[in-house]
Amino acid sequence: MRRLALLLPLLALACGGSRDRPVGTPTMTTDAGVADTGTSSTAPDAGFVDAGPVDAGPTDPAEEPSDLGSFCPGGCNLATCVLEDEDCEGGVCIWHGALGASYCSRPCVTTCRPGYSCVVTDDGEGPVCLSDTPVCGNGNIEYSEACDDGNTEAGDFCAADCSMQTVPPSGGTMSQSFHGNPPQTATGNDPVVFARRIAGRLYFGASISEMTYGMPLPDDAGPAPYTALVEAGLIEAVNGNLCTYQGSTLAQITRLDFGAKEIEGAASLRMVCMGGNCEFGCNPEFEHAMQFDLRWVDE
Repeated sequence: MRRLALLLPLLALACGGSRDRPVGTPTMTTDAGVADTGTSSTAPDAGFVDAGPVDAGPTDPAEEPSDLGSFCPGGCNLATCVLEDEDCEGGVCIWHGALGASYCSRPCVTTCRPGYSCVVTDDGEGPVCLSDTPVCGNGNIEYSEACDDGNTEAGDFCAADCSMQTVPPSGGTMSQSFHGNPPQTATGNDPVVFARRIAGRLYFGASISEMTYGMPLPDDAGPAPYTALVEAGLIEAVNGNLCTYQGSTLAQITRLDFGAKEIEGAASLRMVCMGGNCEFGCNPEFEHAMQFDLRWVDE
């Protein structure tokens, strides 16, 4: 009863308010129209919309045209100018008055190969890759240079005036063990150690033995580590008799660099005597182990 007694006066106050409203006082009405939700919407905030990756615009190529700096016919009466040339890989031929030459180039954004600068030519075209003044021995291959190895010495596969480059010979290091004997090692260029790649196959050997090896090395070989079937052949003289051996196994290729033309690996083979001379003092078979770290040449 006490709770009810307290509650009744409160109800009376709540219900009796309209009787005391002055005449003419406007009444509050509810707008039945569409409610303005404003910022109180219960819809989830979508936040910032991810528009995907931003297009960074044109960039310089990862690889330069192979004919950059090669002669192309062109000229103008300005110090430098750009001529369209569809025979150039980069699509442009540059006239470079200071060098008295015209050569293939490419449009650029900010950078060019060392020895070239990304500039706007005197005719307002570009920017394009323009050769710096050639300086043999600075390590940059500039216009008219076939190579530049950072010096002006002869005999190191780049001519002293940078006008000609020769291909380094094949070579490397080979370690070979025969008939259970300790391994022997040879290091040097052909003919001390040789490696020749012919029609997708690598042939190699060393001067410390008459053993020759062959294994596939196609353009799509690798990447290392992988295995490759290596075949070996040996002819050796034993007590005046020629013994012919052959063997094959899977070699473990641990490193392959097509750019540098280098390959490294190892193998263990069982060499078996072949032919009719095997009964005359030849070992019927023997174990052979070898390791190689080679630089090959393509022929």
